[in-house]
Amino acid sequence: MVSQEVQHETFSMESSRKAVQVMSDSLDCSLLIKEAALANFPVQHQMLIGVTCLALVVPYTVNPSSSLTTLMYYKQNREGLVSFPF
Repeated sequence: MVSQEVQHETFSMESSRKAVQVMSDSLDCSLLIKEAALANFPVQHQMLIGVTCLALVVPYTVNPSSSLTTLMYYKQNREGLVSFPF
């Protein structure tokens, strides 16, 4: 009788991906921030544009005593090229 060893290996060849998005409760400001992101503005400038827009459109939300959270920063990192031997 001949014994045979079987080894399975699963690979994930997913490339590295990074997503950054600045959002707001105000639809007008969110669209303006999205346009700034599509124009490849740095994240710091997107945040500045968002705060400026909120100060002009809904000024009560940028008051330091306001309890409303109207500017959100979302960042996603994913690392790829991982192998899982079984």
